[in-house]
Amino acid sequence: MKQNNRKWSEELKQQTREIIDNQGMNSFCPDFKLHMKNLDSRYGYIAIENLLHGVIKVVDNETGVERVFDSSDELIDSGWVID
Repeated sequence: MKQNNRKWSEELKQQTREIIDNQGMNSFCPDFKLHMKNLDSRYGYIAIENLLHGVIKVVDNETGVERVFDSSDELIDSGWVID
């Protein structure tokens, strides 16, 4: 998973942090998923049900691989932000 020189804006990282830390509250998620994107061009989602239980688990849309993060900062440091 090579990350290129792109970086997400501080505003987008802060929005992601707020949504994750507030367990997805006040987010528009008609399919009960928080859609995510990564610096390496992958896309994924976090199920709102998981966030409500304090679990930050991104599921890769293409591969189905799941990765659990301990915090919103760890998620963002791995290149993930809200889409």
